[in-house]
Amino acid sequence: LTAASILVGQQASPPLVLRHARPCTLPCWQGINPGRTRIDPANQIMLNLGYNAQNSTQNRTRLSYPPIDAEHCAVLLEHREAIVTEIRLSDCPALLLGDVMAEIGAPDSIQPGALSFTFAEGRVKVKLDGDGCQPRLTPFLPVRYISLTTDAPPANEVVWQGFMPPRDYIAQLSDVLMLSC
Repeated sequence: LTAASILVGQQASPPLVLRHARPCTLPCWQGINPGRTRIDPANQIMLNLGYNAQNSTQNRTRLSYPPIDAEHCAVLLEHREAIVTEIRLSDCPALLLGDVMAEIGAPDSIQPGALSFTFAEGRVKVKLDGDGCQPRLTPFLPVRYISLTTDAPPANEVVWQGFMPPRDYIAQLSDVLMLSC
């Protein structure tokens, strides 16, 4: 089924979220490398791409960039001590799990209760809309956001085994009680 998701993503002409955004390797995006790039140069890169920052008066460790048009994602840059720690791409038009898989391959693991997937050895996290009560995982599930980071993946993840019901993944977690949906 992983091959089918790749074919689905390729046939659907996925939004160019990651494909043309890599003058560097993941988790780097558009030349912004979490854990390395300082926030001022990262902001300049975003301005050069056509984004305009919206500073939050409540949270001074985040820069938020609304989509520049109907084809682009919103971008959030999280930073600590003036170093970017996370790039979050959200509200990406029509982005599906199969599109992400077509661009960067199958997930390494899944956090089934949250419908969150880890790719690229934990450097890329993809959160889907919905929860673990989905009847079955498919490549057609919409993506809520993509997080590019150097943080370690959560501990309660299960190795990816393909498109099966989330409850089958949840059953593999020894310390999680499965509630009915």
